[in-house]
Amino acid sequence: MTSCNEGGDDDDSDINPTPDMTVKNVTINYSINLADTYYKYFDINIEYINNDGQIVNEALTENMQYSFSASYDETPDNIVCKIVATPKAELPSIESGNEYIRNASIVVNIKGYNKDGIENEDFAYRGSFSAAGYDSANEWTNYTSRVHTFIDLNYPKGSANPATE
Repeated sequence: MTSCNEGGDDDDSDINPTPDMTVKNVTINYSINLADTYYKYFDINIEYINNDGQIVNEALTENMQYSFSASYDETPDNIVCKIVATPKAELPSIESGNEYIRNASIVVNIKGYNKDGIENEDFAYRGSFSAAGYDSANEWTNYTSRVHTFIDLNYPKGSANPATE
């Protein structure tokens, strides 16, 4: 006769141990896609963290796709990304009867991974800005009269294991 022991002696924790989710690597992705009208009518400035962990502040003159990975220790304490559109000092003419494209898609992703490459979902950020459509000359005149901040990210990386905070 065999007996079944409810509660048993089997311990599944040895078979499927909970992985250590301490963040060891960080991946940062920037994707900036703006319609040409933004570059024609605005000076676009971007401030971001580069793959050397330095804050870069520069004029953005074309769309940008940028990504990199770094160890957690090499990642700056604050991950920044700021994109600002300032109307050009000498604004090109805006003609009545024309439509002006206002399409924009900006995405910033930050992800943390453990030593085995498993994503720690508690160490993540996704920021975005999007716009789509056309403006009349009057609407575009109004839109180009102001400064626009599309993204203003200051993400403190926190501890290497934010799930336990």
